[in-house]
Amino acid sequence: MDLPFDIKELIASNLQGPDLASMAQVDPDFKEFFQNTIGPIFCHEFKRISKIIAPLIRIFKYGPYFESLLLECNKPIMSYVLGREVEDGEFFEDEFDQNLYYTTRTCIHMNNFSSLNEIIDIYKSEVDKTIREQQEFLDRYYIYNNLDYILNGLDFIF
Repeated sequence: MDLPFDIKELIASNLQGPDLASMAQVDPDFKEFFQNTIGPIFCHEFKRISKIIAPLIRIFKYGPYFESLLLECNKPIMSYVLGREVEDGEFFEDEFDQNLYYTTRTCIHMNNFSSLNEIIDIYKSEVDKTIREQQEFLDRYYIYNNLDYILNGLDFIF
């Protein structure tokens, strides 16, 4: 495109990620805008995924030893999975730690996973289950406290 750089900058500032990616393929000047827009998002997501994948790999590597640990407490298993010392009877308040605990517990009881993909699927199902439980809790809370008027009052806004 033979547009001035200022115009390209204005166009790029008003485009969403997929559209900006398409423009970067057509005009190389848009590539820098795309990288500046998507770079921080990609970096954040990469850190989040690598934070999740490392414990899941530890679960996969620990898999053959789960059967011998069924009689023991969860402390050595979760210390290994989380990569930090876990105290006896520790309650996992962090949602990430809690989902990893439920994933580990499910893997121990299944004891027949053969790939890392199965463990990732188990983790995703545990996350989905946690989200469903939170939504059900909020629904019961709204019904119990008769807070429907709050949601009904917002109808005129939307």
